[in-house]
Amino acid sequence: MIKYKKDINNIATLMLDMEYRGKNVINHEIVDAFIPVIQHLQHEKTKKVLKGVIITSNKKNFLEGGDLEYLYNAKSAEEVLFFTRQLKQLFRDIERPGVPVVAAINGTALGAGFEMALACHHRIALDQPKIQVGLPEVKLGLIPGGGSVVRLMWLLGIEKSYQVLEEGRLYTPQEALRAGIIDDTAQTPEENDRKKPKTWLMEIEEGRRPWDRPQASIPHGTASQPHVNALIQKLNMQLVKQKQLNFPAQHTILNILAEGSKVDFDTASSIESRYYTELICNKVTKNMIRAFWFDYNAIQSGERRQKGFGNSVLKKSVSLVLD
Repeated sequence: MIKYKKDINNIATLMLDMEYRGKNVINHEIVDAFIPVIQHLQHEKTKKVLKGVIITSNKKNFLEGGDLEYLYNAKSAEEVLFFTRQLKQLFRDIERPGVPVVAAINGTALGAGFEMALACHHRIALDQPKIQVGLPEVKLGLIPGGGSVVRLMWLLGIEKSYQVLEEGRLYTPQEALRAGIIDDTAQTPEENDRKKPKTWLMEIEEGRRPWDRPQASIPHGTASQPHVNALIQKLNMQLVKQKQLNFPAQHTILNILAEGSKVDFDTASSIESRYYTELICNKVTKNMIRAFWFDYNAIQSGERRQKGFGNSVLKKSVSLVLD
């Protein structure tokens, strides 16, 4: 599931390759598989035989979304909270092995899959228009559950991160580069998976995120500052006008950004977990997941089509009446 290889420069490559699946996806299997890998990386760092880490994929995609069925069928808030904390611990461990980590995004990375990339210190994507990256959870009534609301806030500031999260937009590599959610692009698979990641890693001495550095601050300010607080109020009014309080996910994102900007990263992450759990347990969210994911896919697959009826194409007919 995770293939480990280290070169003569003490750079380790983690190759994601989920067995018996056409795509790599975030679920309990891959989270559990990462535990011994993280422990080994930490041990290697302690022995001073680890320069950096590259995370890439052996499949056409990089890594995609979480287990919606598990979240939809969760019976209690405790169960949801355990899930999000487990996922966040994985991502926190990735960004804190004490060495820099590069996500070599060789294919589509969506939802929790892109959250793993955001947990890396540097992100490089293969520059192909078919590749998409992003956090589309809001389109299903959800928000990212692995800490990406807080990470994007620290990387982009409150306003820009809200725009990325509230739209749920998917980006091509060039669009993602302009938006600031990846750091570089590569023209060939070898440049993406090996040359550019290794060049960057050889130049970096230490792996530490902005929020783990002393005296670091969120770009453009926090909600404790009057101009940022005014911005948040403006965004909230626009949201009420557009959505009429019918879509709780967008309000949840704004609340996390407002409250999380006033505290340290780990406290903000805990705030995010509580809001995430409350959102998942909301009946509106459950209905949106059922309608926009389960029912939609059932219709697309023909699961509910009566036997004997294939796909039909509707045509508009026009009748002319001549006097």
